[in-house]
Amino acid sequence: MPRRATAPIAERRRATRFDGRGLIANLAGTLVDLHDISVGGARMDRKSSPADDNVTLVLYRREGSRINVNGSVRVTATIVHQDEGAVRVRFDSASFALSKLIVEHAAKQLGATPFAVK
Repeated sequence: MPRRATAPIAERRRATRFDGRGLIANLAGTLVDLHDISVGGARMDRKSSPADDNVTLVLYRREGSRINVNGSVRVTATIVHQDEGAVRVRFDSASFALSKLIVEHAAKQLGATPFAVK
């Protein structure tokens, strides 16, 4: 009997999420590791609770044991969920610098050359 095609599950996210390992965020003065990231938002470790739901993050690339501060990207975001292990944020806007950081990060993980952004 032939297999019946099933309808794809509706994805509620508009943007593809990428593995966040290798990226760090400064969230309310604390450096935290990212679990995943997209142009729409990110999920990161929760080490403290920010006082406000509207936050400014500075995103950095980790290169070995060092943090690349020259390639940092500042982005404003809204906290959409917190639990004991993670904080989820929605970026207020996706700037070119943020998109470039994500493309370069994903390309490095995939072993590809990010030719679209220079």
